[in-house]
Amino acid sequence: MRPDQELYMAIVLKPATLDTAELAKMLGVSERHIANMDVQELLPAPVRLGRLKRWTVANVEAWLAAGCPDRKTFDSAKTQQAA
Repeated sequence: MRPDQELYMAIVLKPATLDTAELAKMLGVSERHIANMDVQELLPAPVRLGRLKRWTVANVEAWLAAGCPDRKTFDSAKTQQAA
Protein backbone atom coordinates (compact mmCIF):
# COMPACT_ATOMS: atom_id res chain seq x y z
CA MET A 1 0.00 0.00 0.00
CA ARG A 2 1.28 3.46 -0.87
CA PRO A 3 1.88 5.97 1.95
CA ASP A 4 -0.91 8.25 0.69
CA GLN A 5 -3.31 5.29 0.74
CA GLU A 6 -2.29 4.48 4.33
CA LEU A 7 -3.05 8.04 5.40
CA TYR A 8 -6.40 7.93 3.59
CA MET A 9 -7.29 4.62 5.25
CA ALA A 10 -6.28 5.94 8.68
CA ILE A 11 -8.51 8.98 8.26
CA VAL A 12 -11.50 7.32 6.60
CA LEU A 13 -11.52 4.14 8.66
CA LYS A 14 -10.92 5.78 12.02
CA PRO A 15 -13.01 3.86 14.54
CA ALA A 16 -15.80 5.64 16.41
CA THR A 17 -15.10 3.74 19.62
CA LEU A 18 -12.14 2.11 21.35
CA ASP A 19 -12.08 -1.04 23.44
CA THR A 20 -9.80 -1.42 26.44
CA ALA A 21 -6.90 -2.78 24.39
CA GLU A 22 -7.15 0.00 21.79
CA LEU A 23 -7.40 2.70 24.45
CA ALA A 24 -4.40 1.23 26.28
CA LYS A 25 -2.38 1.27 23.07
CA MET A 26 -3.44 4.85 22.32
CA LEU A 27 -2.38 6.01 25.80
CA GLY A 28 0.74 3.85 25.97
CA VAL A 29 -0.32 1.97 29.10
CA SER A 30 -1.43 -1.57 29.95
CA GLU A 31 -4.99 -2.83 29.79
CA ARG A 32 -4.86 -3.40 33.55
CA HIS A 33 -3.91 0.25 34.02
CA ILE A 34 -6.93 1.28 31.91
CA ALA A 35 -9.17 -0.89 34.10
CA ASN A 36 -7.72 0.69 37.24
CA MET A 37 -8.11 4.21 35.83
CA ASP A 38 -11.72 3.43 34.94
CA VAL A 39 -12.50 2.16 38.45
CA GLN A 40 -10.87 5.27 39.93
CA GLU A 41 -12.88 7.41 37.47
CA LEU A 42 -9.74 8.91 35.94
CA LEU A 43 -10.97 8.29 32.38
CA PRO A 44 -14.01 9.65 30.54
CA ALA A 45 -17.12 7.55 31.13
CA PRO A 46 -17.26 4.57 28.80
CA VAL A 47 -20.26 3.66 26.68
CA ARG A 48 -21.79 0.34 27.71
CA LEU A 49 -22.84 -2.03 24.92
CA GLY A 50 -24.25 -4.93 26.88
CA ARG A 51 -21.30 -6.23 28.87
CA LEU A 52 -18.79 -4.40 26.67
CA LYS A 53 -17.15 -1.09 27.54
CA ARG A 54 -16.15 1.26 24.77
CA TRP A 55 -14.81 4.80 24.81
CA THR A 56 -15.71 7.18 22.00
CA VAL A 57 -12.69 8.48 20.14
CA ALA A 58 -14.10 12.02 20.20
CA ASN A 59 -14.56 11.88 23.97
CA VAL A 60 -11.04 10.52 24.56
CA GLU A 61 -9.52 13.16 22.28
CA ALA A 62 -11.45 15.91 24.10
CA TRP A 63 -10.33 14.47 27.46
CA LEU A 64 -6.68 14.48 26.30
CA ALA A 65 -7.01 18.05 24.99
CA ALA A 66 -8.44 19.10 28.38
CA GLY A 67 -5.35 17.77 30.15
CA CYS A 68 -6.75 14.40 31.31
CA PRO A 69 -8.93 15.59 34.21
CA ASP A 70 -10.82 13.11 36.38
CA ARG A 71 -14.26 12.01 35.16
CA LYS A 72 -16.28 14.33 37.39
CA THR A 73 -14.28 17.41 36.33
CA PHE A 74 -14.40 16.41 32.67
CA ASP A 75 -18.16 15.77 32.72
CA SER A 76 -18.88 19.08 34.46
CA ALA A 77 -16.71 20.95 31.94
CA LYS A 78 -18.57 19.27 29.07
CA THR A 79 -21.90 20.23 30.64
CA GLN A 80 -20.80 23.86 31.03
CA GLN A 81 -19.66 23.98 27.38
CA ALA A 82 -23.01 22.63 26.19
CA ALA A 83 -24.93 25.31 28.11
